[in-house]
Amino acid sequence: MTSMSTVTTAATTSVGFEVGVWVTDLYRSVAFYRVLLGCKPVAVTEQSARFEHAQPPIVLTLHTGARQPGGALNHVGLRLAASKDLVAIQQRLEEAGIATQSQEGVECCYARATKFWVADPDRTLWELYTLEADIDHSGFDDTPTRVAPAEQAGAIGQVVYKGPFARVIADDGTTLIRGEKQIVSAAQWEALRKGSDAAAFAFLP
Repeated sequence: MTSMSTVTTAATTSVGFEVGVWVTDLYRSVAFYRVLLGCKPVAVTEQSARFEHAQPPIVLTLHTGARQPGGALNHVGLRLAASKDLVAIQQRLEEAGIATQSQEGVECCYARATKFWVADPDRTLWELYTLEADIDHSGFDDTPTRVAPAEQAGAIGQVVYKGPFARVIADDGTTLIRGEKQIVSAAQWEALRKGSDAAAFAFLP
């Protein structure tokens, strides 16, 4: 990992929700969350980084280390006040080459919402959405479980792993499921296309 300078700031007293997540590459994860949240971390050491986002108020702390098996975290969500805010964040991510997955008018959890999903470099899934209305039935929650992890190199296409195994893990850590389309980074798409196992994949534009 590239060396990161320690940054210290005065403690803040504002009220906020705090989330701590494990990351395997602190440098890459800080780069991703700077784009997602649109702000710099307020404190960075060799082992951790802390973001303090003003609106909505959230304190996000990244801790270096392997993801703990059997963790209870399903996904993390940010509810936004207006669709323009949702569009602005999604555009910021896409312009940085980070793939997102949109869902419009989704009914789930007794609510109708427009949202998009994005996964950080360690596949922690984030849901960003605007609430359109409460509904009187649960709806169908089709949370995408395999959004491709964020890559700084940018996403240019999709691949489909054809087998023979049920799944394989690419060099960048992406799990590719047999028969499923997945968006990958420019570097990974090119590496798979030129690799010795290229015949095991279908390459889509």
